[in-house]
Amino acid sequence: MNSVKFQAKEIGKGLYEIHLDLNSQGLQLNEENHELLLADYMERHQQESLMAHRGNSYLRQCKNMEKWLKAFLGKQYDTMCMEEVDVQLCRKFAEHLRTGQNSRGKTLSATSAHHYFGAFKGMLTAAVKDEVIERNPIELMKRGEIPARPTRQRDYMDAEEVARLTVTPCKNDEVKRAFLFSCLTGLRISDIRQLSWNNLHEMGGKWYCQIVMQKTQEPIKCKLTETAYALLEPTEGKREGKIFHLPCDSTIGRTVKKWTEQAGITKHVTFHTARHSYATIALMTGVDIYIISRQLGHKNIQTTTIYATVVDAQRDAASDSVSKIYEEHLNKVLQKQQQRE
Repeated sequence: MNSVKFQAKEIGKGLYEIHLDLNSQGLQLNEENHELLLADYMERHQQESLMAHRGNSYLRQCKNMEKWLKAFLGKQYDTMCMEEVDVQLCRKFAEHLRTGQNSRGKTLSATSAHHYFGAFKGMLTAAVKDEVIERNPIELMKRGEIPARPTRQRDYMDAEEVARLTVTPCKNDEVKRAFLFSCLTGLRISDIRQLSWNNLHEMGGKWYCQIVMQKTQEPIKCKLTETAYALLEPTEGKREGKIFHLPCDSTIGRTVKKWTEQAGITKHVTFHTARHSYATIALMTGVDIYIISRQLGHKNIQTTTIYATVVDAQRDAASDSVSKIYEEHLNKVLQKQQQRE
């Protein structure tokens, strides 16, 4: 039995090596026999994601997803072929992420289950593009069967708070410029890390940024205002290579936390808050939600409506405030009339 497992794994590795060799020659392997092992393709997907600079958060989610998948499949993990990953297995794995326990007897949070299953879906989507499988079986699942992200109000900063950050010194100027650039463009940190001068183009006296988003692999084009463009300082006067040279995510997190505290902002602010702030401020100024959805690169308009909910709450608060002031003044007028009577 062990020899069979060994041979199966060797076949999978051989196919992968052939695939890489053909790719290097500009060719593509169509693995019609679908003998590629799940474990081997998982490793390959993570390596390719690393080479494509998809971002530390996605790679961490892949690693964590792999741990839970191994625990779910047990000994089957090392011998299962990609063609054996069907919709029934996907359903059971989704349920395992919701209810299963780790070695310490703890279950995953709903957010973690959502992210890990998202990484699993991303791996299968890549397998379809690589012609390893014909269709992503998760597409056959019902919406309620997929681990959902908990509904929550997203943190954001208003224009006044962003302005306060602008005039507040930051320990790392590179982090400050990148954060403010995200506030003005809505770009994710994964895209800002990979942003290079080759992504910028001048048209009619205006500058535009054109990239393929790391998270969704969707192309996006956005105009850079003079304020946004001014944040792109060329290294030693050279307009080549990457624009921002940022530290690791944990260092960025600590830097942003101290910076916002110094600015007197009491909200829980992360780098991703800049993207939320861009969307919310744009909605508050009257920009159409469909335009914002396209600018953020959302595939589903429902994702963007989360920001609309925040804006509606702010508008409700504003209406309440105006109504309260009106009622106070009305009472004063009525009191004066009564006194005259």
